[in-house]
Amino acid sequence: MDDEELTTAQVADLLGVARSTISRTPREKLPFRKSPNGHRYYRRQDVEAMARDMARPLASTGIEERVAALEEWRRRHEGEHQA
Repeated sequence: MDDEELTTAQVADLLGVARSTISRTPREKLPFRKSPNGHRYYRRQDVEAMARDMARPLASTGIEERVAALEEWRRRHEGEHQA
């Protein structure tokens, strides 16, 4: 289902990282929409694309590996959108 939307908690669970890690990820790297009450919603296809970019399948590797992969991905892209 391409239009399926996930919450920040669901994305964090799928990628095996903390919700705060997802919240800190820039919109340019993991697009989201904000509801009128301020909650973020992510498209499953965008989350899956990020997982592919990280070269890690969703929820099929150990949590330590997934956390390390996301942190490495964030380090590689950290300075790209700073003014």
